[in-house]
Amino acid sequence: MDTFWIAFRNSIVFLVVAAIFKSLLGTSLAFLLLQEFPGKKLIRGLVVIPFTLPIAISVLAWKWMYDSQFSVINWVLSRLGLIGQYGTDSGRSGSAIPGWRCWPASP
Repeated sequence: MDTFWIAFRNSIVFLVVAAIFKSLLGTSLAFLLLQEFPGKKLIRGLVVIPFTLPIAISVLAWKWMYDSQFSVINWVLSRLGLIGQYGTDSGRSGSAIPGWRCWPASP
């Protein structure tokens, strides 16, 4: 069998198995969290962490990139000779929000 068709078949199998598993796990967890039990709020909080953590880390990374004193962008621009010195806000931080919103959509 050609390598392409083997890879294609493996991708389809992975897609189907992952979709079924995620659906069963998500539905089961949702029904489980509808029940009343001690520590329900703690468990709900722990379930949300994987969804919120990447956003929080992304925000911190963009904040660091646009930091007025320790910015990696200012460092690169100063090494290229495009800016003389850095340590003050150069006005480029306005592009941080559109850049941050496009970041998760890019591969």
